[in-house]
Amino acid sequence: TISFDTSATTIHSSTSGVRDIGAAYDSNADRTLVAYGLKTGSEIGKAVAVQVNSDGSLSQGTPETVESDACYAFQGTVYDPDAQKSAIFYNNNGTTKGRVATINPNTNGVDFGTSTQITSSGSSDFAAAHDPVNDKIIVAYQNGSDNKGYLVVATISGTSISFGTKVQYTANEVFGNKSVYDSENGKVVIVYRDLNTSNYMRAIVGTISGTSVSFGSPVTVASTTFTNDPMDYGVTYDSNLGNIVVAFVDTGNSDYGTYVVGSVSGTSSSWGS
Repeated sequence: TISFDTSATTIHSSTSGVRDIGAAYDSNADRTLVAYGLKTGSEIGKAVAVQVNSDGSLSQGTPETVESDACYAFQGTVYDPDAQKSAIFYNNNGTTKGRVATINPNTNGVDFGTSTQITSSGSSDFAAAHDPVNDKIIVAYQNGSDNKGYLVVATISGTSISFGTKVQYTANEVFGNKSVYDSENGKVVIVYRDLNTSNYMRAIVGTISGTSVSFGSPVTVASTTFTNDPMDYGVTYDSNLGNIVVAFVDTGNSDYGTYVVGSVSGTSSSWGS
């Protein structure tokens, strides 16, 4: 049974709202880092620490500024339990960047390291997963200059983040990247919308070695023609069964809620009906 608090808690008051929210639970600080962009003014990026209290209510610190100019696409926020820090990835005025964020549980504040550029072009649709075996983060994104899908390996050291060489994982245009780590096989799985293949949902399996990543051939997860809404589906990993579960809105079947189960073998994945 799932129960919810009777009222929602406002994280940021803005008449124009916020966009591109990313969140990651910090097990060391016992708080959740929430990163987002503002829709108003200069669209600056913000991050805040949120704590669940013993009575089920929420409390938070003061929202801190990630960058003082336009920022968005924070969906790839991820926690690194080895470094005990989070990484946020975002588009900053047409430049793709990453940054380390540290929650201070004593003040409920968020401290940032220096931002590091991934690519000089703007990107979106970030998805990130931590690989505990290699202690690396794999980041998938849609490159703004050609809309193709790219992968890059990130390493946190102290309050700094560095990146390996980015690689293109498909020659097709992509949308709505999602990612999970398969602990049974030691692989990262990226699920995405293939805009050049009837908008089908596809998946690739990535393997990290040092600061490089290799990947197998894309396979089709579901041959439903999806709309251009990345919120139409979600991906998670079942560590008990060693399977990946994708839940989605089946636009080819009256918008029913639907799921499909996948498994990894080697550098490929297979999917049920």
